[in-house]
Amino acid sequence: MADVIPHFCTGQGCDALHGGNSRESDEVRIAKINADRDVKVAELARSETREVAEAAIEQTEIETGAQTEQTEIAAEAAVESSVVEAEVLGEVINPDPEPVVVEIAGDGGEPEPEVAPAPPETGHQPESEAKSSGWWTGYR
Repeated sequence: MADVIPHFCTGQGCDALHGGNSRESDEVRIAKINADRDVKVAELARSETREVAEAAIEQTEIETGAQTEQTEIAAEAAVESSVVEAEVLGEVINPDPEPVVVEIAGDGGEPEPEVAPAPPETGHQPESEAKSSGWWTGYR
């Protein structure tokens, strides 16, 4: 093979283009491969940790919501219980009076109809009599 001519290529394509030997030793290439692997493993671990943390947060939110609902239900039940207890105590302390039947003593006959009182007399004639019917009124 021909001697490698010094040039300024960079990257992994140099060996493929020029067919020359890589200037990197095998140890360096292995170290780069291991470094790339370690970076990918760290990224996977970070994403897994993030997912676990998000799941824990979601679980905590669900538990908190359930506890809040349980507390609200217990409070409503306590209020309703107090209202019912107050109503029962009110009925025990102040019971509704027994209905009293009142019988009216009487002769058992029909009641007398009421007569409307007569209007008071004012001393003057009603309008129909006070008005003159004309010149022939005197001829009656």
